Amino acid sequence: MRYLNILKNQYRVSRAWMLTTLVLIIISIVLAVTLVKASNSMPVRLVSYDYLANNGYVTVKEDGLSDAVGYLESIAAADVTNYTTWSNKNADKQHARFVNRLSPALYNKIGKSILDTGNKKSETQEAQTFFIEETKVSSARNTVQVVGLLRMYQGIEVSKSTKMIYELEYNNKNQVPKITSFKAKELK
Repeated sequence: MRYLNILKNQYRVSRAWMLTTLVLIIISIVLAVTLVKASNSMPVRLVSYDYLANNGYVTVKEDGLSDAVGYLESIAAADVTNYTTWSNKNADKQHARFVNRLSPALYNKIGKSILDTGNKKSETQEAQTFFIEETKVSSARNTVQVVGLLRMYQGIEVSKSTKMIYELEYNNKNQVPKITSFKAKELK
């Protein structure tokens, strides 16, 4: 009889552990679903290089960047720098970073050609640098003009120096500013 009582107690202990495991699995699933729902409804905080140290966080809302003009200028300056400042050692990576910021529609139009240009430039002895002089945000707060001096190098010699204006238009779809239009103009 004692042996049967021992088996009976062990069976109860194992059922208790099975129930405990089942409860913990259910709690874990509920917490995971809650975490996913909370992360989808939270505002996105994007911080470009050195912006946090100087200006703090900027919350991107569904209706756009509201009063975050400095933040949009900083994003545009970083995007233009990815496109314009490169050497033959990193041209493909810089162009890929820029293409990653394009909206799907703009990527379909110009993305492939930009990536091809970056790959071709990585096989040459060319380099270029863009010195930003001024950034202007439109009154609608979706277009930024970046003005500066573009210097192109062949080896270590400056082959061309041009004043340029880059105009970037942004769309805040899914709370992430993506480039929807990109234009480059040479100033005389």
